[in-house]
Amino acid sequence: MPKNAEGKLGSNASHSVGMLVQHLVFWNENALARFRGERPPRFGDSDETFTKFDAANWDDLVLRLDKVMQELEDLVEKTPENKLADEASTISSLCTHNAYHIGQILSLRVLQGSWNPEDSVE
Repeated sequence: MPKNAEGKLGSNASHSVGMLVQHLVFWNENALARFRGERPPRFGDSDETFTKFDAANWDDLVLRLDKVMQELEDLVEKTPENKLADEASTISSLCTHNAYHIGQILSLRVLQGSWNPEDSVE
């Protein structure tokens, strides 16, 4: 687990890096299930998607996020244009949601001093 993935930044912070990753896994798996025509698991409220983070499962959580992102990419590549047009709003919202929370993760890691600039995308 990266340095400080479990901890929040200060007492006013809402979510840790780990909680944000948990939230992304939940919503991307949910979107993938719906895109496939499956019924996603039921849940209480959005807060629940953050609070189920368990630091002991960090490695598995990272693998799940990578897997669901790859599966979504593959599905979009293979889906006919007319179906993509029907799902465009959902796909756009998911991309915006992911960008927002990934930006939060990066910002938290920079502020915590746990971001290695050499890991940046070039």
